[in-house]
Amino acid sequence: PNKEIRHLSLLQQFNIDGIIITPTSENAEYNGAFLKELHEKGLPIVVLDRDVKGIGLSGVFQNSYDAAFSAVDTLVNNGHRKIAIIGGPITSKPGLDRTVAYMDVLKSHNITVHQEYVFYGDFKAESGYALTRRLLKDHHEVTAIFSANNLMSIGSLQAIKEAGLKIPDDIAFISYGSLRPFDANQKGDIT
Repeated sequence: PNKEIRHLSLLQQFNIDGIIITPTSENAEYNGAFLKELHEKGLPIVVLDRDVKGIGLSGVFQNSYDAAFSAVDTLVNNGHRKIAIIGGPITSKPGLDRTVAYMDVLKSHNITVHQEYVFYGDFKAESGYALTRRLLKDHHEVTAIFSANNLMSIGSLQAIKEAGLKIPDDIAFISYGSLRPFDANQKGDIT
């Protein structure tokens, strides 16, 4: 968040004509005042994927809930009942929507939501890697993983590979977001 504010301040000094931004948080406490000030000065601002409440900015948003619901539902429909999530921060709308969708799918199929299968990352590869390593170490019974974004998926896939597991033979995996041109069968380092 602090880095984002520094960058916005720098952009303002360059007298830019507008900003298209995916805020690091929807929490108006850190960025809302700054974005509101820029907006009130007439600078056009469009937010992507995360809204900053109370400012009235224009935005473009994806339906994270439905896409995540469909992904997890696919795992259940393929026979999986012990499904983990490598989720994003629930302080962001996408992170919250994707985690809620995961839980709603399980509940809709009368599958117990095991909190120990719910991991919260930061939408970065490093957290996907670390959380998946911990999951695989502590929960051998998990048969499938839903990763809540493509960057965390890269880290998750690296951890799965290092654990000597094969997809889909040993564990199922589905990601929110595209992993192209990534090839899960490639040799060498995934990252």
